[in-house]
Amino acid sequence: MIDRCTNKYRLNQEDLNVYDLLLPYDHILQDFLNLIDWETIALGLECHYEAGRGRPGIPPIYLLKMEFLRYFYRLSDSEVFERCRTDIAFRWFLQLPIRRDPPDSTTLCRFRGRIGQEGFQKIFDQIIHQARDAGLVKDRLRLKDASHVIASIAIPTSLQLLAQLRDRLLKQIAAVDPQVAEGFRVSAAQIRQETEKCSDAVRLENRVRLLNDVLAWIDQSQPSDDLLSAAWQKLLETRGLAKKILNDQTDPDATDKILSLVDPEARRGMHGEWFEGYKVDLLVDPDSQLITQINVIAASGNEASNCVTLVTREQQTFGNQIETVSIDRAGYDGAMIRELEDKANVEVIVPPKKRPETKLFTSDDFTVSEDGSQATCPAGAVSTRRNEEPNGRRVRYTFAKDTCASCPLLNQCMNKLPKGRMGRAVSKNEYEVEYARVAARATTERYHNVRREHPLVERKFTEPLNRHGGRRTPYRGTAKTTMHELMAATATNVKRIVNLMLGRVRTAPA
Repeated sequence: MIDRCTNKYRLNQEDLNVYDLLLPYDHILQDFLNLIDWETIALGLECHYEAGRGRPGIPPIYLLKMEFLRYFYRLSDSEVFERCRTDIAFRWFLQLPIRRDPPDSTTLCRFRGRIGQEGFQKIFDQIIHQARDAGLVKDRLRLKDASHVIASIAIPTSLQLLAQLRDRLLKQIAAVDPQVAEGFRVSAAQIRQETEKCSDAVRLENRVRLLNDVLAWIDQSQPSDDLLSAAWQKLLETRGLAKKILNDQTDPDATDKILSLVDPEARRGMHGEWFEGYKVDLLVDPDSQLITQINVIAASGNEASNCVTLVTREQQTFGNQIETVSIDRAGYDGAMIRELEDKANVEVIVPPKKRPETKLFTSDDFTVSEDGSQATCPAGAVSTRRNEEPNGRRVRYTFAKDTCASCPLLNQCMNKLPKGRMGRAVSKNEYEVEYARVAARATTERYHNVRREHPLVERKFTEPLNRHGGRRTPYRGTAKTTMHELMAATATNVKRIVNLMLGRVRTAPA
């Protein structure tokens, strides 16, 4: 029976006697049950359930605990269900009566779909809330790093990808207009026969042409009201995907290419070596070694801008003020440094880029006017031309050639005059102030002390990724992969919190 006051199954004396007889007193799940407030976490998930409709559902606390067990022990849905049926420690952790079976594995799938990414974020945040209430988490420093998550997809060739896209489009067109779909299928069969012995380039060109014809038909179609249905909307979504894939084919250097129709959000990125999938980005508190925030971005995503997302989300969620964040060279980004230091009031520790040694004047020796319209060289000459680079972050100032030729400091400025009508050119970055600030900070003892702590975040990655299944995502899409990584990080954090509370490990000295 479910106790309506606590929304849990009631354990009678017989259940308690059996557990007392069989359960090892020092089992780790005993500690997880006693030291983590699962009831409060489950209470935050009840808003994802519709009250007052149908028979009462399984209390979310049981599904939450089963999901935790699945990640902590790296089990599948069916495996965790079987262990909850037969393992006395699993049953005690669930607080399940001896004569009652646990929820079946399909209920876990519905649970994940019901609470979604928002619910898993709540679970992760509630664990950190409990750690903060226990005084474990400090705010003096966050270590930020990213690692790769491999997508569960097979990467097709360009020909295979276009063929899969064509087949999907024609299948969806058949639900709207079967005759048009059959006509395109005839054309596809004809192209396949005519180009069977041609080169891949010719075959690719013909398939792209056919796809453009299909997309042109979709664009020109004016569906009647009865066609404005789920089938037509699905076709329009695939049309957007098709246009992105065709644009990728025309740009061989594109860094945001769709790799597979199975998981169209997966990308190719570099992390030591090339991989296909996503990046998982996290913040770690070095004092408690807890993961305080986590996010998943595309493999080709910008780690620097995501650092702003992580820091902002943590401070908004917990109402704290982080003093310093340490990031590797991926964080040498002026926009990110300005956003964190000027708006979020967070000091940024990042290794500056090394500039080549030279005895000539560098861009630092040139000053820019307050309105940014001109630059002045060390000899006092003023630039005559100003050009903004396409990315908008750099401005190029150019001096007259005659001025440079007659300058007494010419030998200190350049080895020889450039060809053409113009003289010395200097590029100034919009974020010169921010870069100068982190470069000056890199000469201090504090910088070296923080950087000595930074490798801890790289070691921390081994737990959620390698021990709790986070290295490869079993799901498709950024949202579901984020849910997967949140639970892997939650399993890591729960273990660390319990060990800290029991004194098995110690926090770093202040």
